[in-house]
Amino acid sequence: MQSLLKKVDNFNLETIYVGGGTPTSLSDQQFEKLLQMLKPYTKHVIEYTFEANPESLSERKAELLSEYGVNRVSIGVESTDDTILKSINRHHTFNDVKKCVLNIQSCYIFQTRLLFNESIDDNYKFIQDSVNELCQLARNGKKIDDRLKELEEEFDIQI
Repeated sequence: MQSLLKKVDNFNLETIYVGGGTPTSLSDQQFEKLLQMLKPYTKHVIEYTFEANPESLSERKAELLSEYGVNRVSIGVESTDDTILKSINRHHTFNDVKKCVLNIQSCYIFQTRLLFNESIDDNYKFIQDSVNELCQLARNGKKIDDRLKELEEEFDIQI
């Protein structure tokens, strides 16, 4: 990683995309170390994206992404059907995905891309609508925390 960073040392990067193996699978300490290593290269960055897996994107990792200036998260959802998730050896449920999205949004990261391997359904629409609604709230200067509490109650999840 350090040798790769030396190669880009003289560039003014505008985009950083960290993925290709789900970096959120690192421990919290390793994850923060990765973010620290990338920090000197983010000065001119406009889009800073991390890939995330709902199984390994903890609240702490979402907070770290926000603290280090990440402004976009790409989540590998795979499916909205818990039966399919289980059959492909995923250890999360679609409810975990919803919680993951809300954790990201609670850290004020509003560009969230969900990667599916099946047709779009009503659950996907829920998440897209939630993302759009929270972005609109942020643009209008309204309190996001109030809406997050409503979503917690509506979906019986803890953020």
